Amino acid sequence: MTNMGAELGATTSIFTSDENTRHYLKAQGREGDWIPLSADEGCQYDEVLHIDLDKLEPLVARPHSPDNVAKVREVGPIPVQQVVVGSCTNSSFSDLMTVASLLKGKTVHPNVSMAVAPGSKQVFTMIARSSALGDLIESGARVLESACESYIGMGQSPGSGTNSVRSLNRNFRAAQERRTLNYTKRSATAKVTP
Repeated sequence: MTNMGAELGATTSIFTSDENTRHYLKAQGREGDWIPLSADEGCQYDEVLHIDLDKLEPLVARPHSPDNVAKVREVGPIPVQQVVVGSCTNSSFSDLMTVASLLKGKTVHPNVSMAVAPGSKQVFTMIARSSALGDLIESGARVLESACESYIGMGQSPGSGTNSVRSLNRNFRAAQERRTLNYTKRSATAKVTP
């Protein structure tokens, strides 16, 4: 997520525009918009990190900063009053299909407010044409418009003194209610009980 680079101390964030990007744009009918983008030949880096994605455990960003990260298993059980999935991150078609499959045939606990925000009109349309939208609605989750509003607390602002688990990219104290503990994690790990 290039928009998080500055918040984590980076002065520049670039993701390579490669054949995967070209394939995506072709699927969107926009292959002509693709241009290759990569680091300059022979460039030097202050630090290089190699991450084996197969060894990563589910993580959660604890209050009140995206870099206050811990393994989910280390946080332990906490009472949760709200779950928000989606907005501008973790809201792709595959993300929401995962959430819908986790909720299929289940009901959100009456003490938990759950909301789902598709990442775009296209994603909203895709889940509407599949059974996922029905599964989300039948579970008791509220489906929101496609917007970045929930991560800034402009809708679905959690109540005072509550715990909110959100699959969003920010959990700053001022972005939501000040006395709320906002935990952020990937959509697939935002499955909780009160």
